[in-house]
Amino acid sequence: MSYHIEKGTNDIVISGWEKGISPSPYQGIANMQAVNISTEMGEVMCSFARNNQAQTLITGTFTVPNTSPYTTLTTPTTGLLTGSWVTISNSTISTLTNTNSYYVLDGTPGAIKLSTTYATSSSSAISFSANVGNTANFTTSHTMGVALSYCVETYNDTNGIEYRYYILDKQGYIWIHDSSTLSVSGVPQPLWFQSNLTQTYASSIAVFNGWLFAFSGFNIYCKKTVTLESVFTLFALGKMITNGNHFAFVGHQNIIYYTDGYNISSIFPDNSTLTQVQNIQSFSLYTAVTTTGTISQIIEGSSPTTGITGSTVRIPVYFYATGAGASVPTAVTEGTTYYLLMTGNSTFNVYAAATGGSALDISTGAVGTQYFNTFYPISNGAGFGSDTINFTPQRVSLPINETAQCIAEIGNNILIGCAGNVVYPWNQIDPKTSDLIFLPESNVTSIITVNNMGYIFAGNKGNIYITNGSTASPVIKVPDYCAGIAGTPASYIEPYFVWGGTMYLRGRVYFSIEDFKTGSSTGNCGGVWSFVPTQNLFIGENTGLALRLENQSSYGTYSGYSTLLIPNQSQLGIAPQYWNAWQSTSAGSTYGIDYTGTTTLATIPAIIESDLIPVGTFFDKQTFKQVEYKLSTPLAVGESVAISYRQNSTSAYVTCGTAITENTTGLSGYFSSNFEKSQWLQLQIILTPLSTSSSTFCRLREIRIR
Repeated sequence: MSYHIEKGTNDIVISGWEKGISPSPYQGIANMQAVNISTEMGEVMCSFARNNQAQTLITGTFTVPNTSPYTTLTTPTTGLLTGSWVTISNSTISTLTNTNSYYVLDGTPGAIKLSTTYATSSSSAISFSANVGNTANFTTSHTMGVALSYCVETYNDTNGIEYRYYILDKQGYIWIHDSSTLSVSGVPQPLWFQSNLTQTYASSIAVFNGWLFAFSGFNIYCKKTVTLESVFTLFALGKMITNGNHFAFVGHQNIIYYTDGYNISSIFPDNSTLTQVQNIQSFSLYTAVTTTGTISQIIEGSSPTTGITGSTVRIPVYFYATGAGASVPTAVTEGTTYYLLMTGNSTFNVYAAATGGSALDISTGAVGTQYFNTFYPISNGAGFGSDTINFTPQRVSLPINETAQCIAEIGNNILIGCAGNVVYPWNQIDPKTSDLIFLPESNVTSIITVNNMGYIFAGNKGNIYITNGSTASPVIKVPDYCAGIAGTPASYIEPYFVWGGTMYLRGRVYFSIEDFKTGSSTGNCGGVWSFVPTQNLFIGENTGLALRLENQSSYGTYSGYSTLLIPNQSQLGIAPQYWNAWQSTSAGSTYGIDYTGTTTLATIPAIIESDLIPVGTFFDKQTFKQVEYKLSTPLAVGESVAISYRQNSTSAYVTCGTAITENTTGLSGYFSSNFEKSQWLQLQIILTPLSTSSSTFCRLREIRIR
């Protein structure tokens, strides 16, 4: 229980926030929204805000005020983000063509820079110096749609380890975040951009050894991640067997697994299929002088050597280049297999064959930044090394009545979640799944792994299960009560829940869920939830799973849900840092993506609802004088604590009025009770913080009823 009767005073004391929401309002806290209960045990406080980073749909006019090469944005003055595309109309600016789209190289108001293609340098900006006084109307080409899939690329550059994030939306567009390639002075980071406006019409994406894969219909597409502006090309080795539901997954064994619904297929860069060649994966940037190349940076993988000094074994590689007017050396052809022999720690020669021949000139004719990769999944014709890619379009098949929807891993086993009520474990070797894990519900939408246990999000009742790879058990549930709107009791009777995105971050499992309602009804669960997985309970902290609705999305209601949750791989700041791609209602057309803010937000207060407390009986109804709140630190000017009450489980809450606050330490305040003769009592506490760094987060310790 989250309350107790204090001996000596007979105060009813409500506390125990750190235990989170109970599955029943009779056993613990009934509801907690936009709260932090992890920082200090015994406190509940406001959470950091979620800040929208999506480009909104805006229109405006570019005006060329002077001979400066750039333009001034006159309407509106803000809102156009770097990385967006704008479509031009009614243009009298000679260098902007009506109906064409242009990349916003710099969205700084008053100094907008545009480019004809994706670019990161001001040298690529269009000049407007000959168009003083001319104008062009614009509208943002489009905004992010419902997010379907994401993947994260890890690579090395001159700054060390970097991360690039990709999102596929329902419109078929790819959105990218990379602070290394999109870094404009004065522009807030991080941002999401589009390298081109080509639609993939895919349903899932994956990134693998320097290549981005998109799975669409029967086809598999891919493109180099160092040429973000390029369009996708067909995978060279085959297609998907059925045009079904797609989900792609790259596990710790560095294999792409994807499903077309019925089949689980795999793609693996395996040059060990060549005689006497070890399987080496390497993606590197290099410089060259005549026949000698020098690795200047290993982007992914390792040095392409067998590890034997003086070895004569040559590693198959493929060459490509990026940059303005880029071209590979004259002696090589992109997409053709060549053979690299390490001659030192970072130096190498290149040959046309696995044995014999002379070293090729890899300097002459080279323009731009030069790369080699041991993995090249597209073909330009002759010489394509398809024998260095292990592609299995039907690695394992599921029963004909199943549709695979998600893939996860526990140890060396793969778990396949389906539309039915069975999870299929697979050892990645046998042609059939290893066993069956039966669930009491169908529709497995997500599985995430924590400490070699899998958390399964399935069904439409808000139930979460845990599995060790052979059996599954219920672990926690989103209570039906949380879907309710006070005063509308039917709103939380048997609600229908829809799962959104899931992730594991900084010791907690995060998920999103929507209490789906038809018509114009407002949902009450559509934020980002979290709980502490059972294996992560710390010694001396008997807090349980501590379920809570941790964050509200930036659109400001609890309708809708987040389709994707994406952890930031660089956790460098306060609060768990992550993105949530959301849609504001189930059937609505408003979508976006949020990131962790650095302050609280007054428009999104923390809301806590206590147990339904039995305070009286038929013969002994109770009347109280005061409801007191106690804080661990004084409120800042402008912050507040409000308390409302109800005397049964279905009525709307009624305010307790205005608090009388303590003048000395400011650690408490009370409300004069305006309710009497109660059998039941439930309180709603609203903590409203400041929206600045001066916020105290409204640190509540306990409520006392006397």
